[in-house]
Amino acid sequence: MYDECKKALVKTSYVLNRDGFTFCFKRVDLNNVNSKSLSIEEDKVLNILKSDSKITSKKLASILGKSQRVVQRYLTSLKDNGYIMRVGNTRGYWQILK
Repeated sequence: MYDECKKALVKTSYVLNRDGFTFCFKRVDLNNVNSKSLSIEEDKVLNILKSDSKITSKKLASILGKSQRVVQRYLTSLKDNGYIMRVGNTRGYWQILK
């Protein structure tokens, strides 16, 4: 768990108490994380996700006139650079972080 928190930029701490311990998660301000600027297409994807967080990659591809594979690359880049995060699986949604 420590390694996963470190990869996700989550600081951790714990406090011992009489019943066991309490574990605390403290996320770093993602606005201060250095990341590359967005391409025009990535910016389009981000704006679409802001208006419809439950949109599918298939529908995104249709709107952008790109293949699903290209859209997946845009989404991966946005995730890797801290702009978005997927909550849930196929029936989840995109959370905008920046």
